[in-house]
Amino acid sequence: MATTRIIFQKDIKKNDREIYRISLDELHGKEFINIRQWFKDPDDDILKPTQKGVYIPAERYDDIMLALEELSGHITP
Repeated sequence: MATTRIIFQKDIKKNDREIYRISLDELHGKEFINIRQWFKDPDDDILKPTQKGVYIPAERYDDIMLALEELSGHITP
């Protein structure tokens, strides 16, 4: 089984039990942007990933950032 190496990681608090985690991962020599929701397991108090998220090849970074910049113009503060 291949091991994923985490190059960068940033957590954004959603609430007391959940976070959004954004990371740059390396798997099989390729880099991926991983944006995923995590939850704190009440049984052992450990953060665990949910299936809610996306795993995008890092080479699409510029496309993602462009889309987010366009999106920002449509968000009402």
